[in-house]
Amino acid sequence: DETEAREFVELIQAATRAIVFGDKPVVGAINGWAVGGGFEWAMNCDFPIWAESARGFFPEVSLNLFVTGGVTSLLPALVGLNRAREMLFLGERYDAETLLEMGVAWRVVADDQLIQNALEVATTLAGLPPQSVRAMKATLNRTAACDLGQALQLETEATVAGFMDPETTARLKDF
Repeated sequence: DETEAREFVELIQAATRAIVFGDKPVVGAINGWAVGGGFEWAMNCDFPIWAESARGFFPEVSLNLFVTGGVTSLLPALVGLNRAREMLFLGERYDAETLLEMGVAWRVVADDQLIQNALEVATTLAGLPPQSVRAMKATLNRTAACDLGQALQLETEATVAGFMDPETTARLKDF
């Protein structure tokens, strides 16, 4: 029902708020497939490091759903509006190198170096003065994209509406 759908979407959006608006930079280690919400959360990270074999895509539109995670604001800021349209409407699959070229991935490393590289970056960040790190993260994440808070609200409404449409259930079963 709508209440259940809304609670579910709010939990997704709460994870985004924690990643994007939390005090500490988030280093993402993306391995395997980042699909839909996983791809959104990868983009929410301050330092998304992708394994060479990792892939990502947005199937939401083909499933009669909508993206969450502030992607409607963050993605155009990262890749431009035309490329964001391509990624969100068409649901094409992208490899890590392409995502690096587009600006979605911060770094791409060999699969067997992913965790070590992510830990090295996290260690470097942890050694920086906390006050300036908090201020830098807050300022960058609040000004780099359009109104992220509004995007999260609009995404929630569109996603709940998608969950309520009977066509969505059929498409999800086929997926």
